[in-house]
Amino acid sequence: MPVANYIAWAIYAGIFLTMGLFSVGFIKFYQSKRDASLWVTIVTMITLTIAFGMVTLIPLDIFLVSNTVDRHTGLKKRWADGDTIYWTTLIVQVLYYARVKALKYSSLFGIFGILLYLFGLFVKPNTLPPHINLEWFNNLLIESNGAKAFWFVVGCLFIPGMIVFIIYTAPGLSLVFFKLIKEKRRVDREHEEVNQKLIKVREQQRMIEHKYAASSAALSTHDHATLENLNDEERILLRQLSSVEEEEHHFLQRMLVVLRPFKLFPLDYVLMVGIILQFFLATAIGISRIGIKFLWVTLYRIKKKSTSPQGLLMITSLLTFALFSFTYSITSSLAPGYTHFGSQVYCNHTEGGIRDCSFETDKIFPCDIWAPTEICTPTVTSTLIDRIILNTPTFGFIFYYSQWLFLVTFILGFFINMFKSPQNEEEQGLLDYVDA
Repeated sequence: MPVANYIAWAIYAGIFLTMGLFSVGFIKFYQSKRDASLWVTIVTMITLTIAFGMVTLIPLDIFLVSNTVDRHTGLKKRWADGDTIYWTTLIVQVLYYARVKALKYSSLFGIFGILLYLFGLFVKPNTLPPHINLEWFNNLLIESNGAKAFWFVVGCLFIPGMIVFIIYTAPGLSLVFFKLIKEKRRVDREHEEVNQKLIKVREQQRMIEHKYAASSAALSTHDHATLENLNDEERILLRQLSSVEEEEHHFLQRMLVVLRPFKLFPLDYVLMVGIILQFFLATAIGISRIGIKFLWVTLYRIKKKSTSPQGLLMITSLLTFALFSFTYSITSSLAPGYTHFGSQVYCNHTEGGIRDCSFETDKIFPCDIWAPTEICTPTVTSTLIDRIILNTPTFGFIFYYSQWLFLVTFILGFFINMFKSPQNEEEQGLLDYVDA
């Protein structure tokens, strides 16, 4: 295995550790200070880190297969023989399986997973249409029934992820643009309003205190009650002011400082991780704005520094399932060609039965599903997605139309937020500060 592959694994280790730190910061950002649970904190942090570790395997997977082909000749590199490629992709597969099992490992899910597995043993894929005769498709379908059952179970995990993707990620993504535009203006306005209220409250306090400063008379009942109310209001305003000042130094800005050195890494790797974080944060914003509800009843409120342990477990579960749907969206909708074959190319010119594009560089083409399989190696991620869809076409139907539902929800959310008046969060914020 070449040195570049070891460097790629080292980069992945660094990204994985960074995502672990990001998970810690994310949980701490939402966790209630007075109602924190150590075990819930540990479980949610580990779960998010594992989920991030699974999704960030995508750019590593793409790099590893891209590095097997010489872009100048359109042929496999000398070291990229069948055994080397097998062991390279096997490592990625093992990591995928380990993380999927870690995410779904519980007694309840174990029973449910066994039932799905048994059901998957008897599910047969539809036969391919007669006009499709691709070696790439045939390779995906040649596997044991046990493997097909496993893909069926994994496919079932994508369905709740798609639901989260439509309900929370799409509105959250539309909110991101408006939050970026309005956030600074809103913080400045809140800072000014709180300062003005604080000045008025303190002025009223001074007036009452000055009224009795020159005499030894005790405060009247009315003035005493008024002063007590003013003191309570001052404490609430000070908490508000402290919160606004903290918001100016948002934890995301500190995380960007941590991530700044990673600009030295390969651009496509950083871009892919950035896209993953963008979708993740959009989902978190959507959950925070909409809340976790059953029908019209709000079960948990997801707020900064005031989320209960049960709410943290729920948001972690939703985000974990959402990361499954990100895998499909990136692979099949956002960048299907790139996530299937990376930057691999192949020589489409043969001379004497030997592929040679030394003098025919215009015959070197990017890899696609029609390319020769002995040169173009699909990524483990795309193979996983394609096997799920081909072995159970119903999943393909659900996944495909869920992307359209996502787009419709995003557009609706965008226009609603464009014409909707800013939400008045002052009263709710006051309740939060009083509770604190």
